Amino acid sequence: MIVNGMRTAFLISLSASALFADTLSYTIIDQQVLGNFVSSKFIMKALVNVEELPSGSNMKTTAEAIWKDGNTLWNNFTLFLYLPGMNHEGAAYCFCEFSHGGLQKYEVQKFAIKGTRWEKKKPQKVKKPAKKKAEKPVLVYTLSLQVKKMTEGRSVDILVLTNFPEGTNLQLKVARPFFQREKDEEFFGILQEETCAVKEGRIDRRYTIDDSKWYYKTVNQKGGTKRSEECFTKFKSISPRIKVSVAYSPEIPQPDSVSRILGPNADYVAGKDTGKIGYGKPYIVEKYIEVHFTR
Repeated sequence: MIVNGMRTAFLISLSASALFADTLSYTIIDQQVLGNFVSSKFIMKALVNVEELPSGSNMKTTAEAIWKDGNTLWNNFTLFLYLPGMNHEGAAYCFCEFSHGGLQKYEVQKFAIKGTRWEKKKPQKVKKPAKKKAEKPVLVYTLSLQVKKMTEGRSVDILVLTNFPEGTNLQLKVARPFFQREKDEEFFGILQEETCAVKEGRIDRRYTIDDSKWYYKTVNQKGGTKRSEECFTKFKSISPRIKVSVAYSPEIPQPDSVSRILGPNADYVAGKDTGKIGYGKPYIVEKYIEVHFTR
């Protein structure tokens, strides 16, 4: 205890219940007087002797009992209440201020017991194991492509045979390979491009090969005109063959009935060359057939 600048530390153990009803047993662990008797502040620290976390009302009743036990003459009386195991130099669990008129401020500081045995920890929820969905069978799907040039004219017949589900959308494409001057990469002039639905395990198409559209489109991109005979010199070579391809890809929109069978990312598709499906890579079958270029 400090009086007029002098401090004396001592312990006082009392059973408050002997003095006031409904109070808790406590031990005074420190007290200090700041200032003089005319304008002074009395600070007291007490340890509440409990085995279980006390209620707020019990703590308040105990604080008032301590104040009434010889401390009512102080106009500025501050009381800190601690629980067993708490650091007495740190924040108190309960903070109270009294004047001649009685209790002026009362506050329970729950943050002060964080990390102590008094902290109420939320029970951890036991996660139930997720129910495993029944795995769908991975089926082997095939694509067979047949291309035949008609004996007369510039038409080709295309036949796709497949065991992909009814209504599966496949992409058919017919293109002419060519090379441009001063470039090593191979380009393709698109002759036909169509998304076709499988019907009864097949797709049938007949296309007339017309090179004029892709050719003059490529020429015009380079600043030429349809009438300019110099346009042809912009090409290093144009293949006498055309490439026909049929492809399945997860990126091709599918009916819901098909997506349920194949999976949104071809999850249930297996077979030759299907291992590369995904990330935009299609399952594709290609055939080349000779159909001479003509403008």
